[in-house]
Amino acid sequence: MLFILVLLCLIAMVFWLDREGLEDTRDGEVSPVDVIYFTAITITTTGYGDIHPNSTFSMLFDSFVATPMRAVIWIVFIGTAYQLIIQEYMEERRMKKLQRELKDHVIITGYGNTGRAVAKELLAKNYQKEQIMVIDNREDAIKEAAEDEFMGLLGDPSKESVLNKAAITKAKHLIIATSRDDTNVLISLTARDMNKSIKIIARANQEENTKLLKTSGADIIISPSVAGGHLMAAATHHEHLALLLQDMLTAEHGIKSGERPVSEGEIGRNPKEIKGVVVIGVFRDGRLMDVRELDTIKLKSKDMIVFLERNP
Repeated sequence: MLFILVLLCLIAMVFWLDREGLEDTRDGEVSPVDVIYFTAITITTTGYGDIHPNSTFSMLFDSFVATPMRAVIWIVFIGTAYQLIIQEYMEERRMKKLQRELKDHVIITGYGNTGRAVAKELLAKNYQKEQIMVIDNREDAIKEAAEDEFMGLLGDPSKESVLNKAAITKAKHLIIATSRDDTNVLISLTARDMNKSIKIIARANQEENTKLLKTSGADIIISPSVAGGHLMAAATHHEHLALLLQDMLTAEHGIKSGERPVSEGEIGRNPKEIKGVVVIGVFRDGRLMDVRELDTIKLKSKDMIVFLERNP
């Protein structure tokens, strides 16, 4: 609108400076109001004929400046209408189609450094881009997500309406990765209320907020600063151990970590007898068994094993 207003003012100013080249058939005098009126009916192609150019300059200006500007203004109007009405309607239809198709997907709230790293690692773990939905209230972050070919949703991820658009009730995992712990708590509370079974993994920027995030419904809370501090401390005396741990955290490198239920053929066997992987932990009845127990235990049907294996 500002662009159009500037164009109209420029055209009206030229007509006013050359008002001697305009003829008013009503009273024979061209006033400032007449110039504004003539500019408006010229740009809109209404042209009542009560005011018309009668000099060479006015006719040339109208033909080669005002007429092209008329086309520019109509293009701006049509483009604005497309953005405000048609594009919004098409986007709404696209979102509804996505909501119908989405199932067992991962929602990432916050597409900063942490959110981007999460999305990249999910791809390395064989997730498809169509399974990952990014929510952020910053337009530039959503643009970056779109450039990375992820589904992006602009809005406040702590609001039910936004989470509904992301099909939160059909999602399998919610990864909360914003830079504010109070926002993360609110997102967790809202998401847990909307989907009781979703697995929520939340980022804690301050270690003291871990308990609050747990209370809000988060299943797993990770503090990047604390984890990074432990890794950096380990690197001071155990450089190779730190490099190995870093390698284990990323699926695209040589060693891959994972977890899975015990298979039928592994029941009754010792964890060390499983071929192709190195078992580093066993979860039984919700408890991580002591590493010293791994030498003597026999695996049971409901056990979960945590393992390392070479990346194919």
